[in-house]
Amino acid sequence: MGSANFPECPPWFNEGMGSLFEQSREVDGHIRSLTNWRLARLQQGIKAGRVLNTENFYGEAGGAESGERSEGSG
Repeated sequence: MGSANFPECPPWFNEGMGSLFEQSREVDGHIRSLTNWRLARLQQGIKAGRVLNTENFYGEAGGAESGERSEGSG
């Protein structure tokens, strides 16, 4: 999706968008996205303070891009 419309987008963004919209269904001839199955876990992590804010996330991006995974991922 991303690479076709946005050739300069980083692979992690393209994969993230694919994950976000991976589940859908047809309703009256239209494709409708479903709530992502990861949402509840993400919301729990946010409430518990276990999710990085964007400033810290981008500071950690070197690890994410090199294939390192954070605790609890996967």
